[in-house]
Amino acid sequence: MISVTGFPQRSAAAGGTESGRPEGLGASGQAALAAELQATMASIRRSGRRQAGRPVELSRVTGAQLELVRVVSRRPGLSITEAAEDLLLAPNTISTLVSQLAEAGLLVRRVDESDRRVVRLTLSPSISRQVDVWRDRRVLALSEAIGQLAGDDQRRLAHALPALLAVAEHLETGGAGGDQQARPGPGAGRRLRPGRRPGPGGGVPGSAPPLR
Repeated sequence: MISVTGFPQRSAAAGGTESGRPEGLGASGQAALAAELQATMASIRRSGRRQAGRPVELSRVTGAQLELVRVVSRRPGLSITEAAEDLLLAPNTISTLVSQLAEAGLLVRRVDESDRRVVRLTLSPSISRQVDVWRDRRVLALSEAIGQLAGDDQRRLAHALPALLAVAEHLETGGAGGDQQARPGPGAGRRLRPGRRPGPGGGVPGSAPPLR
């Protein structure tokens, strides 16, 4: 039979797995659901950002820079290594992003008093306030959209959150293979001209040396 979402489901007569749990959608159904889920989440994020209106100071930052701004906003005082772990990027890539944002006056770098090899990151005060307001506007826009749903749909959405969190955790830990891999950062895939070698730690030539 076909569910209301358009994805094939087995009827109750078809039974479940040997463990007693209902069978899944199958490979083709999972792929279709993954594509729809990815498109839907992207649409929600785009619409929320458009309604909330990005602060002028952040209007020209790249996607990677904006992700770092969000992480620092959530975890002020984190180190470059911690930011790299959070975003699944190489520390060299984070160092480059930090330098760019610091030069733009959006990020503040401070040396850790207990370990001077470690750099702590915070947003500049004015940007921090604007990011907080921006996040609140996005949450409010999404909350209002959820409020337009029927009560049953709101409850279905709430019940789906644990499954979505499990998917996110599975992706963050590297999927079925369990091998965590860093996502390519800015400049990934660019070809180096003959005679040029990668910078320290495999980074882009001229990038900042790795900090912690």
